[in-house]
Amino acid sequence: MVVLLVSCNIENPSQLVLIDVDLASTNFGKIICRLSLPMPGEELYSLACIRNSQSLLHSDETDINIQQNNQQFTLIVPVPSHSRIYILKLMDATLNNGSENGSLKAQKQAANNESSSSAISTHIRIQKCITREELSRWDLGAPLSVCSNSAVRSNAIPLLLVTTVDRSGHCKGDLLRLDRRTFCPVDRRKRSITSEDRESSINSGTSTFSNSAVISLESTTTTTTNSFATNGQKFKFPMFGGTLAISLRNGVVFSTEWGNLDQIFQQKPSLKQNLNGNDEPSTIYGCGINVWEMRRRKLIQTIRLNPEEGGLWPVCIRMLHHAELTHGFVCTSIGSSIYHLHKCTRSGQFIADKIVSFSPVTIGPTDWPGNCPEVPAFLTDMAISMDDLNLYVCAAFHGFVAQLDISDPFRPSLTQKVFLGGIIYKCIGISELGKMPLGKSTSTQRSYNTEQIKLNGKIYEGGPCRLQLSLDGRRLFISNSFLRNWDQHFFPKLAEFVLNIQKLF
Repeated sequence: MVVLLVSCNIENPSQLVLIDVDLASTNFGKIICRLSLPMPGEELYSLACIRNSQSLLHSDETDINIQQNNQQFTLIVPVPSHSRIYILKLMDATLNNGSENGSLKAQKQAANNESSSSAISTHIRIQKCITREELSRWDLGAPLSVCSNSAVRSNAIPLLLVTTVDRSGHCKGDLLRLDRRTFCPVDRRKRSITSEDRESSINSGTSTFSNSAVISLESTTTTTTNSFATNGQKFKFPMFGGTLAISLRNGVVFSTEWGNLDQIFQQKPSLKQNLNGNDEPSTIYGCGINVWEMRRRKLIQTIRLNPEEGGLWPVCIRMLHHAELTHGFVCTSIGSSIYHLHKCTRSGQFIADKIVSFSPVTIGPTDWPGNCPEVPAFLTDMAISMDDLNLYVCAAFHGFVAQLDISDPFRPSLTQKVFLGGIIYKCIGISELGKMPLGKSTSTQRSYNTEQIKLNGKIYEGGPCRLQLSLDGRRLFISNSFLRNWDQHFFPKLAEFVLNIQKLF
C-alpha cells in the first residue's frame, strides 16, 4: 500500500512510502521502501495508480529489461501547493536480482535495516515531473486530485486531473488530461477565460433551493440544478475545483468544488461560511458539483448544494463500481452531510439528494480551537466496497467511522460505527448534547467519541481522516491526517506521530 507522508515542517520534503499489508508476512505494517520528493514543504493529497503502464520516457537497455521481467506500476501524484505533477515508477524488483519473489523478500528484509534505506529507495523513483511553468501554458495550476478510475487498463478512459487555479493564481476549476503513455498534457484547446465569463458560469440560470419530501434518512432534500451552454467559442468554468469521479455509462465527469485553496491550505482554518460574517456567498468554501462532458471536457451542468442545510465544502465524491449504474455519493466536511447523486429519468439532468446528516455538538466557546460554538462531524473521506453494498465514511472531529448499507442507494441505513479519536472528550465539558445522527437518539447510540482512545499504550491523536478499503472488502485502513495546517490547528500533538495508520476488520 502506497502512503503519502506530508512533512510537518515546511522546510523538509514530503515522502511516499510503500507499506507491507500482507497479513501472512512477518513484516506486516512495516515500510518496504520510501521516496523523498525533491522540493521541501510539498503538500500532497491524492494519487492514482496505473498497472502495467508502458512509458516511452526511459528507453535504455536497463529499463527495457525491467519492463519485460517485472511488474510495474505508475503513480500519478498531483502537488497543489507547488503546482506540480509527479509521475512515479513503482517496481517490484531490484536491478541486482532478476527473481521477483527473491527481490520482494530482500526488500522486506531490508526494511528492518536502516542502512539499506538508500538501496531500497530506488524502487520508487521519479519518472517525470510536470512543472508549474508547463501547466501555466494551459492557464492551469494547483492540481488537486486525479481520477479514481485511472487504474482501469483501458485507453477509452482518459487520465484526468482537476486543477483549481489559473496561471495567475485566481480560483478556477478545470480539467487536465494526460496521455497514458507519455504522461504529457494532450488534446488541449486554446481556451481563454475572463472574469466576465467566470462570473456568468457561476450565476447563469436561476438558482433556487427547493425542499421536497423523499423516502430516506432525511425528511427533506435540497437540490439545485443549473444547466450551462456555450455561446459560440466561449467556454465556461466553475469557480472552484476539487475531487472528481467518472461515470462511464453517461460519458461524464463529476468534480466537486472545494473552495479557495490558498485559504484552505495556507491560512488559519475557519469553519465559518463567510469571511466577514455577512450574508454574501462564501468566498472560502464551495458548495457545488460540476458535471463535465468527458471527451471534450466541457461543463454541461452544475448542481448547487444549499450551504445552509449541509452543503458546504463537498470534499469527496465516489461512484459505484458497476459501470451500468449511475449512482454516486458526495460528502461535505463543514456541512457534515452525505448526498446521493443520480440521474433523473424525466429531465436527463443529474440531481443530488441529501440522505444522511450528522448533527453538530454544541460546546463552550473556549473549549476547542474552532471559531464557532458547534463542533461539526467534519466528514473527510468515503470508500465504497467493490460489491457496491457498503459505504464507509469517516468523521474527523466526532471521531468515528460509519458503515452504511447502500444496497438501496435511495434509502441507506447505518449498520455499524467504530469510534477512533476525535476532538470531543469529557474533559472539555460538553454543555449540550447534540442530536444523534440518522434519527437515532437512544442512550446506546452515540454520535461522537467522549473518551480518549489508547492504542499500544498511547493516546490516539487526531481523528479518522482518510480511508483505504482492500479489494476483498475485509480490511479498512484509516489514517489520522487531513491537511497540514488543519492538523496543526485542531490536533497540535499529531506532529509527534510519524505515521499512524490503523486497520479495522
